[in-house]
Amino acid sequence: MGLFFLRLTLTLYSAATLAAFGAVLGRRRWWDRVVPGLIGAGCMTHLVALVLKGIELGHCPLHTTGEIVSFLSLAGMLIFLFGFYRRGLQILAVVLLPLSLVLAVVSNLLPAQTLSLEGSSLDGLLTIHVALSTLGVAALFVTFAASLLYLWQERALKQKSGAALLRLRLPALETCDTLIHGTLVSGFLLMTLAIITGALWKASTLSGTFWIWERRESLALLAWAIFGALIVGRLLVGWRGRKVAYLAMVGIVAVVLRMLGVTP
Repeated sequence: MGLFFLRLTLTLYSAATLAAFGAVLGRRRWWDRVVPGLIGAGCMTHLVALVLKGIELGHCPLHTTGEIVSFLSLAGMLIFLFGFYRRGLQILAVVLLPLSLVLAVVSNLLPAQTLSLEGSSLDGLLTIHVALSTLGVAALFVTFAASLLYLWQERALKQKSGAALLRLRLPALETCDTLIHGTLVSGFLLMTLAIITGALWKASTLSGTFWIWERRESLALLAWAIFGALIVGRLLVGWRGRKVAYLAMVGIVAVVLRMLGVTP
């Protein structure tokens, strides 16, 4: 039954992504009705699939890389819906929807390597850590999308073409910059809490230490430091624009590589 809902989810996500591109590129009026409806239905079936898997496993389905990536895909779709209804940023669909769709597909291809647990209390602490990490990355997805849109809009304005040729309604540079900063702060705070809970969980296991300097952990810390530097730089020096967009994208790539277990 869970597999049925998962396949239905992928179908709905795929249809929503195709409809979103058609709506944005063609400026179709049915955008406001069809795309959010497909995404909402996909989120519901995705949530049902995760709940059924949790019931089957007997614990929260956040203990393997595939499960975490699947939850990240769901979070990305929900954040898009929030941005759509709250700010009307339909253009985010051209980045967030394909990204979430790819994650949903990849989540079923990753090896089922289960995280080691030591007792129910540690199980709960680890679940909180993973949930915070995943929500933080989902918020940073919006940062990534807004950074791409900022660079795209800036280039289009300089060349006086780009957006006009594709007939896209790109948000103003100031809107993109504000969105970058807001989602970056949210993602940074969630990542900070995730690092703290992860350190507590690590110290409670057999390792007995708060931090192990492995490549994956170092990659996460590097990304966290980049985000922190961007926030401080904006507050103290007034960093904005292209520099922030590029550095934010580098940090987000590092976070995704860490989540997928890819290290240099």
